[in-house]
Amino acid sequence: MSSRRSDFKPNPSHLEKTGRLPEKEKGIKVADSFLNTKRGADRAKQLFDDLESELLDLDAGRHVVVRGKRVSTKKASTKKSQANITSLSPEEVGTQILDSKQALQLSLPFSKETSVGAGASEIYQTIESKFADIISAYHQVRIWLVNNPNRWLAPVIIIGVLELSIILAYKGSMRQLEYVLLMVCGIGAVVVFMRWPTLGIILTLLGGIFVPFSGPSGINVTVFGVLVLLGLWFLDMFVRKRQIHLVPSRTVLPVLIFIILSVLSFFMGQLPFFTFFSPAPLDAQLGGLAIFVLSAGAFIIVAHQVNDLCWLQRLTWVFIAFGAFYMLGRSIEWGGIDRLYQNGFVAGSMFWTWLTAMTFSQVVFNLKLKPAWRFMLVGIFVITLYVAFFQQYDWKSGWLPPLAAVATIFVLRYRKVALAAIPIGVIAAVIMVVRAIATEQWSWSTRLEAWRIVLEISKASPIFGLGFGNYHFYVKLIPLMGWYSTFNSHNQYVDLIAQTGVLGLVCFLWFIVETGALGWRLRRQVPEGFATAYVYGALGGLVGTLIAAGLVDWVLPFAYNIGLTGFRASVLAWFFMGGLVSLEQIYRQQMQISTDQKTVERSWG
Repeated sequence: MSSRRSDFKPNPSHLEKTGRLPEKEKGIKVADSFLNTKRGADRAKQLFDDLESELLDLDAGRHVVVRGKRVSTKKASTKKSQANITSLSPEEVGTQILDSKQALQLSLPFSKETSVGAGASEIYQTIESKFADIISAYHQVRIWLVNNPNRWLAPVIIIGVLELSIILAYKGSMRQLEYVLLMVCGIGAVVVFMRWPTLGIILTLLGGIFVPFSGPSGINVTVFGVLVLLGLWFLDMFVRKRQIHLVPSRTVLPVLIFIILSVLSFFMGQLPFFTFFSPAPLDAQLGGLAIFVLSAGAFIIVAHQVNDLCWLQRLTWVFIAFGAFYMLGRSIEWGGIDRLYQNGFVAGSMFWTWLTAMTFSQVVFNLKLKPAWRFMLVGIFVITLYVAFFQQYDWKSGWLPPLAAVATIFVLRYRKVALAAIPIGVIAAVIMVVRAIATEQWSWSTRLEAWRIVLEISKASPIFGLGFGNYHFYVKLIPLMGWYSTFNSHNQYVDLIAQTGVLGLVCFLWFIVETGALGWRLRRQVPEGFATAYVYGALGGLVGTLIAAGLVDWVLPFAYNIGLTGFRASVLAWFFMGGLVSLEQIYRQQMQISTDQKTVERSWG
């Protein structure tokens, strides 16, 4: 049983056997000369703070515990006795004092029965008398702060807010007051996100729907939410767990490489590709980079933080519920609905695509739904298609991608019917495409020419691209329909080539393929009910997302089109694709537990 050093009873014969007794004078002299300096005193204090007075003796003096490790006193090195102790780091100082030959007195049990023990005890008592009170007070305060955050955090926040309010009431503008309110909400969000990261994901989604705040360059609550979630996730890995842990999924590698390529493309964008045309301003380039990194980050957050099927259900049902309320308001033409919901959210094709996909998949695949809930979901689905197709037919990205998602889910659910209906489906698809092109023939011809010009400009840097937002200014080199003007590609794939090069496009498609393959595998692995419906909804939503990216709507918004404002809606695709990885990890763990249980049962049987 271990005890404090002051109670240790060393064995003198052990000292004689190890040959350490003759080094008494040298050990005391080195330790004394070190401790009498200010630097030595500070480092000794840090050492004792780290060790927390847990210098223990094990096995009758033959072992000691240093920083939680069992160290044999017989293995102390003689080389360290020649080192200049004042030039060492705090960790090395601790090793010298506690484990080396020259200061053995502090790494062996204390006793008044030997001169070694007496000298070491005197040094130990000197240090303890100087710093015991300070260390004790420090630990008491730290323990109280950690264990009682509810008793000090709220008063500190309230006092800080009151002081800022008083100051700004006299000197601040309305904009500054808004920033103060946002700061308070941000502090509260950080506290919530630290305690419940999955709740933070839902709040980030709701913030993008309802919170009207829009800062410089379109920065909004969705951007802040994903940024905070990523920051807290990194802190948890590097500070608390002190190890990098990524889920074992094949989708993680392409998304990480995509982030790295995006950063490389940003630096490539600083090069002068065209002498007479300046690139985009730095803030626009940083905004474009932020969209790519945060989109990938949203996928990573859901994949790593949603570890319970209940939270994935809550995320999905919250999205469907608030989406249904918007569709109900639009169907009855209530003017206040567009003031309540942010335009950056409802004007994005990702909102319409994923709402349709997730609703329809739950209707046809979730066999555990009660009839009343299924009837309500059917109503939501019908109203959504009605609003998308009849109220805003001219906006093709509002109904073509949702129809593609529905068709995918329908084929996967009713394969025999789908095979029989292939001729009808092909004819209907051709008619819709022809009508869509005919109604916007000038728009389509202009877009084709725009794609050609952007790809021609991209030849200046085909591998890593021109950087974020830069091609918007470089396209003035070539006239579009006789006009020298700035424009964007209106196509996600052309945009990827222009901004991140061929490597960026290949990496993005690699990620899409891996995500689709994961969903295809999960069809047979997850149980019936919500999980199965979610997988098929994600597969349908993925197809709809690819269609939307080819039309004009953005999975990765362009800085000079909808910009960071569009991130309110585009983040949905990344959230729900991340949910597939979450399902993969949840059921992999359950299968592992089941396998372990069967192994134990066989061993006992």
